[in-house]
Amino acid sequence: MFRISKNTPALYPTCVTKNRLPVFRTAALKEVICSGLDEARRSAKFFLFAYVVMPDHLHAITGSALKPSNAAICKRDHRATRN
Repeated sequence: MFRISKNTPALYPTCVTKNRLPVFRTAALKEVICSGLDEARRSAKFFLFAYVVMPDHLHAITGSALKPSNAAICKRDHRATRN
């Protein structure tokens, strides 16, 4: 069972389409994004606890038992301080 902790945090990413264009209104495009999430979940071995697809964005709750690499941490921290 996945346990949320300092070393294995849950992440809450939100992805927004460019110019908030409502591209996920059609069933076909919703299926594409859902299939993509499932493929990423299986191939990258991360946990996908929940997600919701809205017309112009999506939210997810994810986690991973893998320890983040130093490169990923540095990249994430750089983006956070850049804004």
